[in-house]
Amino acid sequence: MTDIVPKIQGNTNVAQSKEVSHLPGKEIGVVVDTSTTLVQNQNTSDDGDDDDDGDDDNDLKFRCTGPVPEGYKLSEATTKQHVLINSYMSCGSRFTSHFFGFRNDSFYFYEPLWKFNVLAIYDKPNLECMVVGWMDECRTITGEELNTIPDESSLADQILPVDKKNNEQYFKEDISNSTAVDILIDMLTDVYKCRFDRLINLVVDNVHAEPTLGGPSWEVYRQCRKEEDTPKLECLKRLEKVCKKADHIVTKVLRITTGSLDTLMERFDNLKILHLYRDPRAIINSRRSWKGYPIADGLGNAQKLCDKMVIDFVGGLEVMKRFTNRFKFVFYEDLTSNVEYKTKQLYKFLNMDPSLMKFEEDTSMKKIVNEAPIDSEAKQLEELRKKNNAYWWRMSLPYNIYGMVSDQCFKISLIFNLTTYNDENALHNFSIPSMNLPSLFVIL
Repeated sequence: MTDIVPKIQGNTNVAQSKEVSHLPGKEIGVVVDTSTTLVQNQNTSDDGDDDDDGDDDNDLKFRCTGPVPEGYKLSEATTKQHVLINSYMSCGSRFTSHFFGFRNDSFYFYEPLWKFNVLAIYDKPNLECMVVGWMDECRTITGEELNTIPDESSLADQILPVDKKNNEQYFKEDISNSTAVDILIDMLTDVYKCRFDRLINLVVDNVHAEPTLGGPSWEVYRQCRKEEDTPKLECLKRLEKVCKKADHIVTKVLRITTGSLDTLMERFDNLKILHLYRDPRAIINSRRSWKGYPIADGLGNAQKLCDKMVIDFVGGLEVMKRFTNRFKFVFYEDLTSNVEYKTKQLYKFLNMDPSLMKFEEDTSMKKIVNEAPIDSEAKQLEELRKKNNAYWWRMSLPYNIYGMVSDQCFKISLIFNLTTYNDENALHNFSIPSMNLPSLFVIL
């Protein structure tokens, strides 16, 4: 990958003193220009075609082989617009995704790649990297290996690497020429084509169909699964009908680099991507407070998080350049500063009808923040967390850990223009802003 040299606005005096360790093969450069702010194209014209809802036999000719062959289109022109939200654990993605996936005109598939190693990310063509510091760094994984279904007992223990013991496969066709990322993209393709019978081994009832995660889209499936004599495949067939009627198909994805999504963008002209960021210091604080996330090595955890953020920034710039008006960076702190206005602006970008969401009546979305699981010893922070979810980390995160995270996240801090606090008093002083985001990350 050639170096991408973004120019960002910021108060920086140590701009190029550190290097970032990154995924193998990724060359990343950042130069700071304090006089320049990144600006994103705000055009919201409709440039999307919808996919063919049928199971076209021709689709199988290029499955697991990369880009769509020249002259072949998956989609037919309609007014539908589909959405993929790419993000990170503890980034506010569940909160954000509800605004797009829980609408009456949307079908929402929560984390379709969840059943793979929940603590891994994948980068094209065949790279699997752990997101926690005490696990192995990165390894090359074949398409055949990724296509093998994990042993369920290992999957249940999410702290351990998934041990793939049995020989069952997600896809039955020949994938000998497929890369690992090819398989992931093919699975996402099936989601946007509403071909759920092909994903029968990926659907986990207590995850994808769980009401607070999968939302109202899965109600038909949930009711079907209560019928004792109805097989899972039949329930998925019923769910396909719901999916095909939706104006928008929305997914939230956490386990693939942004630059690896270009093939999916090629396949669907009507797909737009929101890449959701959050202050990495807030993410680490949230992970420290969550029993479900093994943050034994805080130093390595912060390093891997921020390295991937830089990689996704570089990949996002490339996707944005290649697919005009189909990719947008979004920042959790910016979104939560004015949820109704910012979300409606995103609806315009995504060609979604803003009138279908009644913000003043919908309290369930607030509960997503208020009822988020934490395990904080400082119980007095609970009310602050509810009132100021985006910034409560500044009172919760110990200053020594703040310093460690800041050191590991040097480059992404420059890109985001994050504030540096010289002492604990400054960290706790909310009159000092946490960041001064470049306009590329601001919903205007």
